[in-house]
Amino acid sequence: MGCVSDSTACCAVRPGARAPEAVFVGNDALPGGNKAPSIRPAALRERDRTVSNLAYALRTGVTPSGDAFGGSMGEVVMYGTSFLSPADLEAMATCLLNSEVENVSLFARLDEGAPNAPAIIES
Repeated sequence: MGCVSDSTACCAVRPGARAPEAVFVGNDALPGGNKAPSIRPAALRERDRTVSNLAYALRTGVTPSGDAFGGSMGEVVMYGTSFLSPADLEAMATCLLNSEVENVSLFARLDEGAPNAPAIIES
């Protein structure tokens, strides 16, 4: 599971094609009235996410405040990230918190099919 390809469905603005500037910005118009918060690095830091507590949330579905992931993200944890190794969860959390998403350069390289894109992002 990669931190780009598997997260953009919920966390990118819709409708329309995947736009690099919209990656991980969140989505307030998901089916069933659901919402997905921004998971851009600055937004995660504003919500006091750290590599440790984000990796924990990806494994358990429980956030630092004691809230639980719901909807599609709950399913991602139940059927996906809960089976990852601690090292993989830490790598995902590190990617989300420290990527260059704020200026989109990392995602632009992926869209161009750059062979030197970080392996952590490949699915």
